[in-house]
Amino acid sequence: MGRRKCDLNGRHLGWSWQSLPSTTSFAPPASSGVYAAQSVDVGTVPLYATYTVTFYDSNGAKLGVSQMMNPGSPLGAAAGATVSWPSLLSYFETQFLTPAGSRAGIQYAMSVSWSSLVNGQSLAYPVNSVQIQASGLTLAGTNGEVDGFAVGTPNNTTLGQYQTTVSAGINSQGVHTCTNCPFPAPTSGGSRLVELGGNQNWISYCDVTQYND
Repeated sequence: MGRRKCDLNGRHLGWSWQSLPSTTSFAPPASSGVYAAQSVDVGTVPLYATYTVTFYDSNGAKLGVSQMMNPGSPLGAAAGATVSWPSLLSYFETQFLTPAGSRAGIQYAMSVSWSSLVNGQSLAYPVNSVQIQASGLTLAGTNGEVDGFAVGTPNNTTLGQYQTTVSAGINSQGVHTCTNCPFPAPTSGGSRLVELGGNQNWISYCDVTQYND
């Protein structure tokens, strides 16, 4: 089981790429279609900078060109260390995100609980979006992924602790995207992921805890 943090400026994700000088030759990847991330000093990226991005398929054929603009000042990875992050309550992690947990089997809905306490004070950013992604063997007997979002405002159960219910097959607008499609139990190659999202000072954050079988 692992965690990762991501800080997003507005609604735009950061790209793991950097432009090449016009004199540099370029050979698109032959099979994977995935580029290795490059090290970029975000402090050198200007506010509202505009980029031209060229996309290729796995065979190296050009798919198209897109213009992108930085919506604000970029955040470096080091900024994450200064953020007060919420954390899932340990009993929920044990129940839902471990193979031997009492909720490790197929689930149609999950009660997700987390804490905003940092050194005994409620300092973490307010969570306004809770999502679960689960992949594994579905009821149809095939491997697939089922997503679900919480709908409505989380419940403040006690000082600095919150709870909400995430139902399988519900999108972020509260609309059913499938029927009889619970979160599958983790199987070989499957995974379960819980994301706590929120905003503070015009910056969007997400705290992800994930188990990979």
